[in-house]
Amino acid sequence: TLVETERLHTLNVKVTDALGHETVVPAIEFVVDRTRPLLTLTENGVPLVSGAKLDHDAVPHLAVADLTHTDVEATLDGQRYDLDTPITVEGAHSLSIKATDAAGWISELTDIRFFIDKSKPVITVKVDGAELLSGAEFKVSITPQIEITDISDTRKEYDLDGQPYAPGTEIVSEGTHHF
Repeated sequence: TLVETERLHTLNVKVTDALGHETVVPAIEFVVDRTRPLLTLTENGVPLVSGAKLDHDAVPHLAVADLTHTDVEATLDGQRYDLDTPITVEGAHSLSIKATDAAGWISELTDIRFFIDKSKPVITVKVDGAELLSGAEFKVSITPQIEITDISDTRKEYDLDGQPYAPGTEIVSEGTHHF
């Protein structure tokens, strides 16, 4: 009989000859597994997918569903990586995972790209190359230069005296200004 059902099977064999001699084979257990391992990758309980932007150390966790034992190999940025180990380095990362079950089925998650940025943007406002400090006074109009440093994309909002301000615009009106 062909055994096709995917599960753990137990085969018991007992043979008795015409003279009553009995031979019993110890139980034989085997698994029919025709399915690749099912992989679920999460980080902090949320699916980790390409394009993820994280504001904290990443701890990728892999759940594997399969009938048999699986061996898992992972690489982070091209180097061997142990899953569930914190990734603390800020910047872009690429994670690949390969799981092979005892029947030889392979499942892969390849090139999952994510970004870690735990730092606030650094903003420097300068006038003529010198940092603009609160309380500074000028006898001429000024054009502030705004420098923003961050490892990820930023959304910028500028206002001068409560009104929208376009960087690079000369400030010509006299008086105290709030940037």
